[in-house]
Amino acid sequence: MEDRSSLSAIPRVVLAFYEGGVVLQKRTPDGAVTAYPVDPAQVQEVFAQAPVRSPILPAEAVCWGRVRGADVFAWWRPPGRETLLVEVDEQVHGWTVPLPGLVVVSTENSLALAALKGKERPLAGTPVYNAPLPNTDSVSGGRFGASGKVCLGSARLPEAPGPQGFARVWQTYVRSTFNAHLSENKSASFPEDVRGLLLCLHQQEAEEFPEDELLSPDPVTLEEFLDPWMRP
Repeated sequence: MEDRSSLSAIPRVVLAFYEGGVVLQKRTPDGAVTAYPVDPAQVQEVFAQAPVRSPILPAEAVCWGRVRGADVFAWWRPPGRETLLVEVDEQVHGWTVPLPGLVVVSTENSLALAALKGKERPLAGTPVYNAPLPNTDSVSGGRFGASGKVCLGSARLPEAPGPQGFARVWQTYVRSTFNAHLSENKSASFPEDVRGLLLCLHQQEAEEFPEDELLSPDPVTLEEFLDPWMRP
């Protein structure tokens, strides 16, 4: 009986990229190998038509893409309470606060956030707002503005989290320490420092985030927010 596992390990076609060009090596049914040069433009055309398909994505996944060879996932986190580590005057406090709905973009080495109103899963035209958290850039300015990128500091994202990896990515983010960096323009009541709002919500033992606190100086849709992250 033939060992199919060993046969499947032998490639039928090999593309070899040399400094002077590209050579295709092809194995014939009798085991011989032929080789001939190919036009790199033809190789590019073939690969451009190759299908790319995601696995069945979990319900909280908004979209998936592959940018410069790396996966990019956008996730929806419904409104909920979290205990955050917040640094004030060089002391770290644990504050339990409600958060609005969020869209979280996870790439190989970057994270971005935007806030949402309501409890429904967002659509392409859903407005997004600055995430009411420190250490996170603004999303104001539409597709040509700031990107909502998170300053991770010393935190490190999980390697290749995959479509099921949102929980690990979120825990890495939410268990990091939040300080005064990028804390402005995140709250209507505390425009200079959103930590003031987070402290109030903690002291009040609030159950739901007050959505009138969310800011977005320029109208930004979910599609506009995601476009810079998903664009090659």
